[in-house]
Amino acid sequence: MSLGLLDNSKKAFLELACSLAKNHVLFYSKCTKGNMCFTHKAWQSLMLSFPCTKCGVCCKNISHIEALRDFDLGNGTCKFLDIDSNTCKIYHNRPEICNIDSMYEKYYYTFYTKEEFVRLNIEACSFMQERFGIDVSFRVKLKV
Repeated sequence: MSLGLLDNSKKAFLELACSLAKNHVLFYSKCTKGNMCFTHKAWQSLMLSFPCTKCGVCCKNISHIEALRDFDLGNGTCKFLDIDSNTCKIYHNRPEICNIDSMYEKYYYTFYTKEEFVRLNIEACSFMQERFGIDVSFRVKLKV
């Protein structure tokens, strides 16, 4: 996806979401072996929550996020990321900026529907995963 094709508000959001990125790839093509695939109906049945696959790309790229400055080990990786499992050691008490649902409910609900917000975060995650060469097995694909 080219950021140049988006209007300014969506471009700004996508750039922010990239810095908050949480996890997957949104594709409109055939799913390949090893990827989670969802039909539109199945996607809706997930209650529009962000389908994290624990690839770790967001937690390994926090150096440019001011709100997470104290969490940075100095190499851009969050000090609460369990490197072996790619899970958060403080998940239930994680910072608000790391919680897509909380960010939507507090700050973005007047600008986007929940589905739009989740899709934008998936697109941002996709961008991050592609940029950092994350294995496709961690990606979520949505069939429309």
